[in-house]
Amino acid sequence: MLFPLVESALPEETLLAWERYRSTSRKSHDEENQNSKITTKTELDSILEFLQDEVQAEDYIVLASQNLGFDAKPNYKSFQEKKAGNNKHKHGDTRQIASAPDLLTSSKAQRQCIFCHNFHNSADCIKVRKMPMKDGENLIEKTGCCFLCLKSGH
Repeated sequence: MLFPLVESALPEETLLAWERYRSTSRKSHDEENQNSKITTKTELDSILEFLQDEVQAEDYIVLASQNLGFDAKPNYKSFQEKKAGNNKHKHGDTRQIASAPDLLTSSKAQRQCIFCHNFHNSADCIKVRKMPMKDGENLIEKTGCCFLCLKSGH
């Protein structure tokens, strides 16, 4: 009963990764069962194990980028200043063509939540769900993000 709730709460990107993981897991599990009797995990246990692995992978990526000298946490303020000049589509103005460095910079910064400034998609933020709707709308407008997808630069 809890499994469908957990699965339905996953963002699309994570859900796709979960389906790939589950498919691979099933194949290896079927092969193991042909050789011996193995106790099966519940779907809830499997998805929790998968999510734990995903979180660890994200942590490893951040640690690796820090050890290699990359800035794992993009400078939010400079991104906001750059974005303010480029985000004019909702007012009907013409779009500016982004250069390769702009695209690289904005793709890194898009992962930073506009509501709590942690590193996840803004659409997945738990804190905004507890926030009054008007406050959330004000933050979206203030940061110049799209009201549909909560991303900037288009």
